Amino acid sequence: MDTPSEALALSIGEKAKVDVPFMVQLCGKPEHEITDELAGAIFRNPVTQQWETSDEYLSGNVREKLATAETFAANHAEYQINVDYLKRVQPKDLDASEIEVRLGANWVKPEYITQFMKEVFKTPNYYAGIDIKARLQRIMGIAALPMSRNITKQLFRRKLHGLHILWHPAGRSAVCRILW
Repeated sequence: MDTPSEALALSIGEKAKVDVPFMVQLCGKPEHEITDELAGAIFRNPVTQQWETSDEYLSGNVREKLATAETFAANHAEYQINVDYLKRVQPKDLDASEIEVRLGANWVKPEYITQFMKEVFKTPNYYAGIDIKARLQRIMGIAALPMSRNITKQLFRRKLHGLHILWHPAGRSAVCRILW
C-alpha cells in the first residue's frame, strides 16, 4: 500500500471497520502518521476510544456527540478536531412552525392525543380519559380511540369536524380509528 487512504479502503473492505494496526502493517508507516494523514476522514470516538469513519462519527445524535467531544477536548487537545467537524454538521434548530406531528404516529404518546381531544373538542371531564381515551395499538403501531357507542354518536352529531381531523390527519388514510 502506498497511502493511508488506500489502507483505509482496504481496512473497511476486509475488516468492516477502521483498523489502524492493520493499516500500519499495510503502509509500513507509524500510527500517528496514518491518523494525521486521515484527519477528517477518521475520528477517534472519545467514548469508545475506537477509530470511526467520518460517515459513522459525523452522523446520528451529533448534538450529543458534540457535547461529549467538547468535554473531552477541554482536557485532551487531540479531540479538538472532533469538535471542529461536529460543529460543521450540527442541524439547524427548528421553529415550532417547522415541526409537523401526525396524530397516530407511534411516537406520540396516547395521553397527548386524549389531552388534544379534550382541549380542542371541549370534551366534558366526565368523558375525557374514561369513555374517550386514546391508546396505542402495538400490533399496528397506530393510536386508537376506544369509546362507547353512546359517546361516539354524541361526538359524531356535535363534533364531526374534530373527529374528521383525527380520522384523516393531513388527508392520509385512517391513522386513528374509533373502537367500541
